[in-house]
Amino acid sequence: TATGKSEEWHRIKNDDGEIVYVKSEYLTETKPEKKEEASEEKKAEEKKTEEKKAETAAASDTAAADAATKALQEAAAQQAAAAQQAANQQAAAQQAATEQAAQQAAAAAAAAAAAASAPVVSAGKYKSYDFTEAQIANDWNSHGYSKTIGKSWNQLSEGEKADVANHYSHYGAAGW
Repeated sequence: TATGKSEEWHRIKNDDGEIVYVKSEYLTETKPEKKEEASEEKKAEEKKTEEKKAETAAASDTAAADAATKALQEAAAQQAAAAQQAANQQAAAQQAATEQAAQQAAAAAAAAAAAASAPVVSAGKYKSYDFTEAQIANDWNSHGYSKTIGKSWNQLSEGEKADVANHYSHYGAAGW
């Protein structure tokens, strides 16, 4: 509030009640708009704008978080399905291997039973001669044939073993 003036100076009482002097060229006759009021309005408007931006960002963040959560859930479901499929395949492979092993064991048992009940030929001097490979191998190794050729039964090739078995069969059938 101006309380006095001269040509160059104005005496002013400020809001605190203090008296100050201001050079007249810096003063006007019209009251200027309060900067604080305009500033306060502007601050309030800016605050509203910031709040809207924050709300939009929060909504966007929530949507992004929801989408990320959904994507993670889908990925986890796919991984679980793949793991279950792999486990099912492994179980099927194990079952097939078990069945194959059982079939092989049954075949081996049948072969052992067949070998145990190999035919016994009776002819001439040989009342009963066992033509199983085990008996032929025993004869081969114990009667000196292996020394003549220089090979034990286990050292013979499959072809040589077949030839020896064939000869045994002919000799036994002929009664030698």
